[in-house]
Amino acid sequence: MAKHYYERPGELKSDGEEFECAKALDAQPEVLYWVRNLAGKKDASLWLQTASDLFYPDFVAVLKDGRTLVVEYKGEHISDTADTLESAAWAKNSKKKAEESSLSHGRSRG
Repeated sequence: MAKHYYERPGELKSDGEEFECAKALDAQPEVLYWVRNLAGKKDASLWLQTASDLFYPDFVAVLKDGRTLVVEYKGEHISDTADTLESAAWAKNSKKKAEESSLSHGRSRG
């Protein structure tokens, strides 16, 4: 993956839906670089405070125009959870410095 910030993405299996999402992110011309965000690593990852806990999106990218893109991949059965909806509110309130995209098998929001 040419645009990943580090030599290898952390905690990313080499197959499956999240891997396909990472490949799609890597292929986007607007992406300067991206990382696999590591859940539970509060001091080393991007996290968003939600009403109930901390939310760690799956991927964080820096776009060529300087904005931050936060991507959360969800299986269809959990695509509308409270955490996902709260991350959209975070992006909306970022004063256009961030974008959020939630992806699930066969559809996207954001």
